[in-house]
Amino acid sequence: ERNLTTDLGLAFTLDAAAALRPDLRLVAMSATADTARFARLLGGDEPAPIVASEGRTFPIDIRWLPGTPQRRGGGRHGRGRPSGRPSFAQIVDDTSAAVRRALADETGDVLVFLPGIGEINATRERLVGAVGGDVDVYPLAGSISVAEQDRALEPSPPGRRRVVLSTDIAETSLTVDGVRVVVDSGVGRAPRFDSGTGMTRLTTVAISRDSADQRAGRAGRVEPGVCYRLWSRIEHGTRLAHREAELLHADLADVALEVAAWGTPVAELPLPDQPPRRTWEHAGELLRMLDAIDDDGSITALGRRMVDLPLHPRLAHLVAVSPTTAACVVAAVIDERDVMRGRPRELPADLELRVAAVGGRRSDDRIDRRAAARVSDRAADIARRAGVRFDLDEVDPGRTGLLLVGAFPDRLAGRRR
Repeated sequence: ERNLTTDLGLAFTLDAAAALRPDLRLVAMSATADTARFARLLGGDEPAPIVASEGRTFPIDIRWLPGTPQRRGGGRHGRGRPSGRPSFAQIVDDTSAAVRRALADETGDVLVFLPGIGEINATRERLVGAVGGDVDVYPLAGSISVAEQDRALEPSPPGRRRVVLSTDIAETSLTVDGVRVVVDSGVGRAPRFDSGTGMTRLTTVAISRDSADQRAGRAGRVEPGVCYRLWSRIEHGTRLAHREAELLHADLADVALEVAAWGTPVAELPLPDQPPRRTWEHAGELLRMLDAIDDDGSITALGRRMVDLPLHPRLAHLVAVSPTTAACVVAAVIDERDVMRGRPRELPADLELRVAAVGGRRSDDRIDRRAAARVSDRAADIARRAGVRFDLDEVDPGRTGLLLVGAFPDRLAGRRR
């Protein structure tokens, strides 16, 4: 879809076809793409032909449940941002009520779309005990174990029903058997980069109309289904027709490094959308500070080593200039989900504690051992790619701060007095 890797991969492929492989033929497939835009991009002088396949679907009854008054109002402030964007509590309240209604009014299993694992866990706590004894409630997200994902995807045994609380992982990549009811919160998580702070945060945003259609379609795979949408029909008409490209809102440092390694200036690449000028300039400044590119934008030898690592350029720089197990662990700790359990505001912020936990040198009831093992595996993979001999016994958690300076030199603060 319109994430960074697909947009960039498409641009590189088209560039290679034009310059090196005129015999190459490219087919783009998607259930939700802006077909007119991509037909122009792929076709050059003449738009590429479009082949449509409707497939076999069953009718879906759309039911509108606008929810609590705080989230009503429709309209937009800026590009696709609803004026009544719901809070965490409102999402959980409205979704829980809609699921209970769906279970009472309809038959079959229920697939629920929520923006993130926090809302999934809170909604699950709300539903367990409030639904019938013949109903199982399962989470489905990329951050849970494979065994938990498999359990959520298994068909319900005879005489039982299930509610699957999912992120948008079930929107395109998975089929959940037995589902004939969908409850759609209407919101999702999207990265938003602030060039003023140089940081990216995940923001709750209203999903586009094509994304809503794709979610609803999950209810009509095997028989006529029902979709409960937790917004109004009027607000639906104000939403964006297609999901926005991640390129327009994300941190572009890794994209800028890939483009520098490729060699074609970004303005000449056949991208579906050109990156925002300010964000692109910020990415170039960061790469020059990290010595990944020269003043003229050409990639350096260090940049070549960085681009081979599956990390943000800051963390790739950390490992490339300090090829040690400790650097790989620090990079993995930052890049993966937190290994400490609990409310984020109540947990210590010190990364040294996490590095010690991954190395098995700290005992703390708040440490998620499975998460720590996952981070350790990720660190070992980074080490393999960087040609580093991996040995957790060599890690000194006390050097975490010194290693971080290499990745975040612009964040180093000095005490004035």
